[in-house]
Amino acid sequence: MDIVQRHSIPAKCRERFLPLSGKPGDILRARGISLAGISDIAAGYDIGRPSSTFHIALYTFAGGGVLSTETGERQLAQGDLLLAPKGCAYRYHAKRTWGIAWLHIDKPSFPKDIIVRASPSFRAVMQAMEGYLYETASGVEHRSALYASLIVDALNEAIMPRDADDAVRDRFSELWRAVNADIRIAWDAKALAERMSLSSAQCTRLCKRIFGKPPMQMVTSFRMKRAEELIAASDYPLADIAEAVGYTDVFAFSTAFKRVIGIAPSAVRRKGNG
Repeated sequence: MDIVQRHSIPAKCRERFLPLSGKPGDILRARGISLAGISDIAAGYDIGRPSSTFHIALYTFAGGGVLSTETGERQLAQGDLLLAPKGCAYRYHAKRTWGIAWLHIDKPSFPKDIIVRASPSFRAVMQAMEGYLYETASGVEHRSALYASLIVDALNEAIMPRDADDAVRDRFSELWRAVNADIRIAWDAKALAERMSLSSAQCTRLCKRIFGKPPMQMVTSFRMKRAEELIAASDYPLADIAEAVGYTDVFAFSTAFKRVIGIAPSAVRRKGNG
């Protein structure tokens, strides 16, 4: 796919640029930040760079856009961080509303290839950018400088290469979200491992290394936490709550609940009613 120069910014777009003047701006420029902002983008926004002259970090905090490179297209969804190094070719554009926080960076310490990854940690960069915008508008320079330092620290952490355990932890996080979204189904070790594209032995070994317990113990913990919330906040019969978290036997549920939570379900209900 050929990438050509494009620069289309519809009038409906709202962009807030970080001021880079004064001492707070010096902190950002020292990190190599040449331009940065938070943008609420409308459909029709279209940026193409056949050979970028700077690195870019672009974080999607709402909506979504489309990234095109010489090898194809992919969606940029909420929580995704795009890291594109200087010299590469790319195009990003919006077919709907899209919220992004972005930074143009001139200095090194950047990946060698275009990367798109889920990055919850980049929200800290965006929050620091929001604080910087507020304080510079208020004219409080020492607080602006504090936020500038926070931007730099959070940015360095967000773009640093992650070790293997970080990547595996992300995959487990996706698995745990799936489990919690449908906690009443009959999860077992084999099903969990298949969701991770691992053997049962590999899945168990990695889970124990990262979380200190095997996968099914993690699932039981999620079930009992959900049950505790339901017991404390409702008057549903224990049989219904047991079924809601994947148990057909109330006795087995109560035994597991006491083992994990430390008290019987009836004690939680008495505390909630008290």
